[in-house]
Amino acid sequence: MAPTAPAAGPRLSTDQLDQVEQALLAVARAHGYDTDQLTLARVAQVIQQQTGITHHPGHVWRLLRQLGWTPQRPARRAVERNDEQIARWMAEDWP
Repeated sequence: MAPTAPAAGPRLSTDQLDQVEQALLAVARAHGYDTDQLTLARVAQVIQQQTGITHHPGHVWRLLRQLGWTPQRPARRAVERNDEQIARWMAEDWP
């Protein structure tokens, strides 16, 4: 007897996907997170809150790709960075 593949979990309908995308566009802070950065675990929690369907964070990226989303990383900037001083330096000292 051939082994059978495990049953796939419940899939989100088109309406549910739209509902999740609108919730994600509403910024992470609206969902109670400290930062606006959305991680796969946070997206999985939003999906569960909006639809009642649980998805493993490792599989959430497939849903995001289905929505046309791509991975983004925030630009790293030094806390001490002073854009005004940089602009002054480029205008006065650099030439």
